[in-house]
Amino acid sequence: MIEIKAKVTVIVPVYNVEKYLRECLNSLINQTYKNLEIIVINDGSTDNSADICDEFAVKDSRVLVIHQKNLGVSVARNVGLDKMTGSYVTFVDSDDYLEKNAVERFLWLMCNSSADIVFCESKTFFKNKIIYNPKTYAESYDTETIKEKILMDKIVNQVATRFFKKEIWEGIRFPEKLVYEDFYIVPSLCLKAKKIVYRCEPLYWYNRMNASSQTSLWNDFNAWHRYSKFKGYCEHLRVAKLLNKENAIKWAEKKALHEIVKAFCRNYGKPCLSDNDLNEMKEYLKSNIKRINQLKIKDRFLIWSILNCTCICRIYGKILHIVFKLKMYKNKQKIF
Repeated sequence: MIEIKAKVTVIVPVYNVEKYLRECLNSLINQTYKNLEIIVINDGSTDNSADICDEFAVKDSRVLVIHQKNLGVSVARNVGLDKMTGSYVTFVDSDDYLEKNAVERFLWLMCNSSADIVFCESKTFFKNKIIYNPKTYAESYDTETIKEKILMDKIVNQVATRFFKKEIWEGIRFPEKLVYEDFYIVPSLCLKAKKIVYRCEPLYWYNRMNASSQTSLWNDFNAWHRYSKFKGYCEHLRVAKLLNKENAIKWAEKKALHEIVKAFCRNYGKPCLSDNDLNEMKEYLKSNIKRINQLKIKDRFLIWSILNCTCICRIYGKILHIVFKLKMYKNKQKIF
């Protein structure tokens, strides 16, 4: 084992995961690296999760439990960031778990590479199978290459499977009114990082058996999700410009425009966006109208409809919603 004595904070937001929570927390308290601060934020759970959290706090003094009303994963993580006292921090979703030596390996890699951020591989488990597709080639990437690939989403924008110096989070918090919060925040973290290191080690286990996990089919047909993704692309674009990453700039411009089309169409199928949200996207379209030539013909036509003849986009959106319902029925998922 390594001799490093630094305290590592692990932040775990919890909401209605009683079926998986014990395995998650056991994977943390049984880490080979012992100098941990495990901050568990119960985000207004209505099942037995709160009791399980308290049970582990009694069992292990390193577990700090915070109970709050349901305010969302971003608020829960931000509470953890505000409370943390560790020199390093990582995040674990409460239905996932870590390999027993994950923190030890993360910390060893961090200290031996003088990195600000280290990230690893993961394994994904379903009911009847495990998926592991390592990207061994990425170990040769330097920091600037990693940043560009993150800004173009060729390296997944997420905080799980990442290990951070606490200083990286100074002045940065998760957006509390958006989904795809990781996608929104990771570019800002990359901007502050002087060195980012990747290692092809599967230290994190993703659970895809949890039906409430944010991987359901309905996400793609939800206008608020599409609007949140649009805001994320705007952040990618902002950081790409600051870092002078031309390929990432072009990519983010195109993706932001495409996401606006999806947001409008889905909102016409099932409204949930405010007038302010819609007007914000319309203004973005108007100010970037010269860039729509890089989009497919269908998207260009729908943008014209959004700005000039909304009835076409409305009809298309309602058709999409019918298709969505059929797909949800076929997959036997709950329609939200």
